Amino acid sequence: CSAQWVHKDIVSEDYFANTMYFQAVEAFFDGMDWPTKYDNSEACFLTFSAFLNDFHFMYNNHTTATNQEERFLNVTGVVAGNFAESFYQCFVFIQQIQSTAVVQENSFIDENDKFTSFLFNLLGTSISLNDYSRNL
Repeated sequence: CSAQWVHKDIVSEDYFANTMYFQAVEAFFDGMDWPTKYDNSEACFLTFSAFLNDFHFMYNNHTTATNQEERFLNVTGVVAGNFAESFYQCFVFIQQIQSTAVVQENSFIDENDKFTSFLFNLLGTSISLNDYSRNL
């Protein structure tokens, strides 16, 4: 499994969507529960994945191009296509995260309040895990 992580090149060997990198990023998004919290998270993820897939497509077409015009059109196709869409979708997604973070930041009094909240959340999670493991 780890050898595949190291040796898989998304540009020359395979599309991003067919690699374990895609699965790792998807698991990260799902683990953070972003698809249920933010409207643009799924669009950001999918358009960014399509943008990375374009690199593999561009590499295959770039190496078979016979002149500079074809190579230039390959690059501009990537920039004008999924890059532009992923830039917009991910920008809106980051704005949504930032606005939520500002609201959460304003709910704390000071740094001690944040730290205490973190410890209580950690304690609650450990108690839940303890109860879950006992029920197994």
